[in-house]
Amino acid sequence: MNPPDDLLDKANELAAEQARVEGQAADQERLLTGEDPNSPYPEDASHWAGVYAELVGFKNDLLERLSEDRKLLSEAATAELERDENLLRLELARLKLRLSFWQTRQEELARE
Repeated sequence: MNPPDDLLDKANELAAEQARVEGQAADQERLLTGEDPNSPYPEDASHWAGVYAELVGFKNDLLERLSEDRKLLSEAATAELERDENLLRLELARLKLRLSFWQTRQEELARE
């Protein structure tokens, strides 16, 4: 199995785990609208690497803020936020794998 396929498989596993935790059916690969992992165009790989980099940064910021702000909450409220934090961590891990996939894909397409 080549690295991009391995990354996609891991991202799919995390999407399924996230759906399980959320109590929902798995949403296939959880691709973004217009995202095509099989695109042969370097511009597409660059675009999606940028989109996923934005999302990873945003989710990281959310988790940092959640971690900091939860110190101000009651024990009951903090316990409820743990579920949200766990979901965000799963989502962040999946997004990081998608970012890695597109970065790897971008390198492959640049060599072709």
